[in-house]
Amino acid sequence: MSIRNVIGIVLLLGVPCLAQVENGNLIVNGDFEAPLSPGAKPTGWEWFSSDKLSFELTDEEAHSGKQSLKLMAQLQDDGQVGILQTFDVEEGDKYSFRGFVKNSRNEKMKGNIWGALDVEWFDAEGTEILRETGASWNRNISKLTWKEIETKVKVPKGAAQAKFVIRVMDGNPHGTGYCFIDDVIVEKQ
Repeated sequence: MSIRNVIGIVLLLGVPCLAQVENGNLIVNGDFEAPLSPGAKPTGWEWFSSDKLSFELTDEEAHSGKQSLKLMAQLQDDGQVGILQTFDVEEGDKYSFRGFVKNSRNEKMKGNIWGALDVEWFDAEGTEILRETGASWNRNISKLTWKEIETKVKVPKGAAQAKFVIRVMDGNPHGTGYCFIDDVIVEKQ
């Protein structure tokens, strides 16, 4: 198998490769352009949900390109949905985790719903040692303009891996509506 075929397979699977690290962004598909198919799940991301998978790629809004990620309320008290990517890290290193968020024009976030950029730290054995809730947004985020949000973190003692998480929480009582996120970047500082 040629190196060109290997790189093609790596890109198709959404696995980080040297080309993405060279531009400084560790995140795969942070612009949510793959696959170019509204309603699909984004390539290169893991996801979690307390109930239904209430997120999808959409062409309803985009900060750049043709698509963004739409994150919708779970419609249950303390429900949550999110996506993440995991990277090996070294103690003491610093990272910037940022993206652009916007409220929906059609079904604005209401009630206790809110979102955040979180970082979860794990030791070499895979045990979670710390969880940091970073930059957040709520129902008051603009439906007209994109807002850049950023979380800056330093790798804590004993951490060997980090999960960079985009999460939407329904709150209690649960909120409604949805928001968009686009152009997500994780850079080593």
